[in-house]
Amino acid sequence: MSTYLPFFSVVLSTYNGSKTLVAAIESLINQSYPKDKFEIIVVDDGSTDNTYNIAKSYNLTIYRHDTNLGLSSGRNTGLNHAKGDVYVCFDDDGIAEKDWLINLAKLYSKSNIMGGGCLVKPATNSSLMDIFFNGINYANPLALSNVESKHPVVRFLLYIIQMIENSNTSREDIYKVTELSGASSSFKISYLKEIGGWDEKLSGVEDLDLCIRLKKKYPEKSFYATNNTCIIHDHRLTVSEMAFYQYTRGIVKYYFYKRNNTVPPFFPFPTLYLLTIIFSWLLTKTVLIPASLIVILPQMLYFWWVLKCFSTKNLKLLLIPYIHLIYESAIILGLLTGMSKLPIYRRTIR
Repeated sequence: MSTYLPFFSVVLSTYNGSKTLVAAIESLINQSYPKDKFEIIVVDDGSTDNTYNIAKSYNLTIYRHDTNLGLSSGRNTGLNHAKGDVYVCFDDDGIAEKDWLINLAKLYSKSNIMGGGCLVKPATNSSLMDIFFNGINYANPLALSNVESKHPVVRFLLYIIQMIENSNTSREDIYKVTELSGASSSFKISYLKEIGGWDEKLSGVEDLDLCIRLKKKYPEKSFYATNNTCIIHDHRLTVSEMAFYQYTRGIVKYYFYKRNNTVPPFFPFPTLYLLTIIFSWLLTKTVLIPASLIVILPQMLYFWWVLKCFSTKNLKLLLIPYIHLIYESAIILGLLTGMSKLPIYRRTIR
């Protein structure tokens, strides 16, 4: 039986992405999918670098915002001009495997599908940030079997299990997932238009919000993901850039959780870390014990990285607990910031 081949509208959203845009575009142009079965739309969200000229040199369909309006706006601009059956999200720091669209097409043979995705992997596994993102399965679809409970203790145990196993995905080639995220996602265009596309006031969590609204509108439909292909994520983030990004998403993330009555992530270790440092100083009145705890405690809290260090003999992993602590601390601080500003955003976001 032949595989259903939907017409894909691949929308590449970019903002000042000149450093990685060439690799992203080339990976789309070189897809093994039939050329008459997909289009490439580039949405330049008000870039101030050479992004527009790079995209223009490929003779692609390009839409350009005069100012930076945010990722949600870019996604919607693509949706307004898409001619296909399926909208495929893509970012300027992504690199698609050659058979990426072929494997996405297999998902759309499912009669009850409303969206599909794939794995996300770092460009390398040598830098500290790549090792970290790979270790936490950042942006990978979460299998239904791993859905988190609303009970904090259960959620914490699931979190520990997922970190130790380093797997948020299913062992099956194609599996149902709770939601889709970022440039690893695709959706049926008719469904997207029915709910009005992405919420442009929720930049940073627009994809999660979109998935929730789709599930409410079409409760009988499902999201699927495939393990047979992946997007290479060439993020090029430093630790400080990663922390700032997670923090600045806090305002909209908190509003998102409140509006959709969902539970924020449960990360007790940053709080435990801070309280331990404070109490040890109060008890000893010396900085020696807190100073030693600052160095040792992250290794104890995020112990799975130490276990992986011994099993793989990769000494770099001993530094990852500090990155993990910074990552979760930034998320918590962002949520607290969002909580403090929520009354303002209730008046501006509907």
